[in-house]
Amino acid sequence: AVVSGLADLRKDPHPTKVPDPPSGKEKSPTFEDEQLKLLKSSEIKTGCKEIADVLLIDEKKITEIVTALASGRHVLLAGPIGTGKTKLAKLIPKTFWSKIGGYYAEDHTATSDWTTQDVIGGLFPKMENGRVAYGIQNGCVVDTVSRNWEYGVDGGERIKSKKPPKTPPYHGTWLIIDEFNRADIDKAFGQLFTSLRTGQLKIPDMDKSFKDLKIPKDFRIIGTLNTADKHFLFQLSDALKSRFAYIELDIPKSKQKDQEIYYAMNGAVEELDLNEKLKDGKPTYERYVILNHGTKTANPGKSDNGEEFRNRIVHAYNTLYTVRIFKKLGTAILKLIYQNFLVGRMMGISSLESLDNALTTNLIPQLENLSLPFIEAIEAFHSDNLMQIF
Repeated sequence: AVVSGLADLRKDPHPTKVPDPPSGKEKSPTFEDEQLKLLKSSEIKTGCKEIADVLLIDEKKITEIVTALASGRHVLLAGPIGTGKTKLAKLIPKTFWSKIGGYYAEDHTATSDWTTQDVIGGLFPKMENGRVAYGIQNGCVVDTVSRNWEYGVDGGERIKSKKPPKTPPYHGTWLIIDEFNRADIDKAFGQLFTSLRTGQLKIPDMDKSFKDLKIPKDFRIIGTLNTADKHFLFQLSDALKSRFAYIELDIPKSKQKDQEIYYAMNGAVEELDLNEKLKDGKPTYERYVILNHGTKTANPGKSDNGEEFRNRIVHAYNTLYTVRIFKKLGTAILKLIYQNFLVGRMMGISSLESLDNALTTNLIPQLENLSLPFIEAIEAFHSDNLMQIF
């Protein structure tokens, strides 16, 4: 059956030359393959301002990332859980190069089982008419790179991104690899490192061992990794560090308390689509909290319980702050706490019970790997035993 399947595939080999466009379909507009466009300082300022509407990340850090990308480097964004690494990785390509349409960021998540087949591609079995057949399955890098070319893996000229559709269309497609260091770096990415240096991907082929696929000059890979995650964690090799700029994102500073409360609450409201649930022309959540998007602050709502609600969300922040002494957790964790708390209040659950449920649900799982002295210290911060601990 294996021999028969391979024989069937060889009857319809991959074309060795660039094919003509399918009859009846209009040929996609093409353009020259060029280096990633350098940005003006005004474009960087504008892009940072757009990102500041949704993420609390320092402008200097964003500028560092954009500069690395424009200089030809791929980027690894490292940091604690919840610091907005993945969201930032998706926003940067489409925000800073928006004048040419931006770049669409295709997202894949690495695992400890990843091999070269998941990254580059390889032979895989399938069933056709009750028989075993074999074909080539592209890995995430080949699949993403091929979307930038007129005829995919068969080459041609550069084209705008067709999926997802947008007006104006994306200028190209980039790759985001989440949880980068959960994969065995050498096993999964070893072949890729050579390709990033030569600019050519070696793709497995049914007719011959390999065929070449050119990597676009403006193509970038952005990887994210959680620096606090020690489970299934593989070390970063020197080959990786030489091809990727390593940039760390940290949790917000304590002086940014009011801003972080705003970003977390605004994120919770957007996640729950509460802006769409209007009553008398106003969002229903405003009886609890009013978000000032200009000053980036969260103020007491319009109801009699507005001040109490504000005190509770500050209490939630202070609780997270004490945990951060022993384990760094980003703004996304505070957003999850606020989601639980806000929903509880809107469902009529008491303020204290809603807060307790929100903290228990979202913080306790983050503490399971901490040592007993750390757990006791966190408990002491929220009891009368603080002096006894010291």
